[in-house]
Amino acid sequence: MEKTIQETTKIQKSGQTEKKKHSNGKARKRLSDKDLHLLFGLSGGICAYCKKPFIDMATLQITVHQAHVIARDNKNLKSYRDIPYELKDRFENMFLLHPTCHKETENFELEELQFIKKNHEKHIRDTLNGVYNPYPVGNGKYLKYPHVVYEQMKRPFNKLNAYLNLLLFGGCIVIFILLFIFVLHDDQYLNIGLLLGIFTIFFIFAIVMTIKSLKEKPSKIVHEAECIFAGCNGKVLIRRQSIFDTFAKRNLPATGMGVCNFDITHTFTVPQDLKLSNRGDYHQFIL
Repeated sequence: MEKTIQETTKIQKSGQTEKKKHSNGKARKRLSDKDLHLLFGLSGGICAYCKKPFIDMATLQITVHQAHVIARDNKNLKSYRDIPYELKDRFENMFLLHPTCHKETENFELEELQFIKKNHEKHIRDTLNGVYNPYPVGNGKYLKYPHVVYEQMKRPFNKLNAYLNLLLFGGCIVIFILLFIFVLHDDQYLNIGLLLGIFTIFFIFAIVMTIKSLKEKPSKIVHEAECIFAGCNGKVLIRRQSIFDTFAKRNLPATGMGVCNFDITHTFTVPQDLKLSNRGDYHQFIL
């Protein structure tokens, strides 16, 4: 797939045949009004590959390439097929890409380029009709699994969490004491004085740790990523096995899983060591 000219806001009149020179000397006609309207209308003003706008709304400047699905002239490209130019220079064989995306995708397989065009136009139609049907976009070739990049973030100290942890710990102690008094009080191996002493020590320790955290106000280090599904603005947060998951008989991976806070069906792997790797691959985990 070779580079084409940068599109401008001017659309030529029907039948106009402004010629464009190519590396092999061949010239082609500009698209008809109908094909241009279809091409730009069904693109939604968005690059079919990276899903970012190609129109600068501040200046109304359009920076885009009319890319061929079946390569027009370059026989060295994987998407080249020996068919008439009349079948190549038409809407059915073209889609709009940023210049950089055009360069990145020019050596893709024909099936991959067809997939990009078909699904992008479907996504635009669905979006305009109010149908939320995202599909994955990531780095590298389109048909491969996309991935997110986890970034280390600092969250400010929340003193409410410290008080809640203290309250939760105190509540657990009360429950254990009541359990002992009403259920296990006849067990000769349990000594209520010893038990209360142990609980008191743990409770004092919890109070000391709470006071310490309130004084130091440590920030919390978390890892999160931008969800790479088209149409989703969620954050991918790392979720690890909790007591609630155990009760619900959910077994999360040992390293945890990345879950989008906008759509929990957008799930990703978590590397063993985030210091060595920060990549999370798309994986269809079921919560």
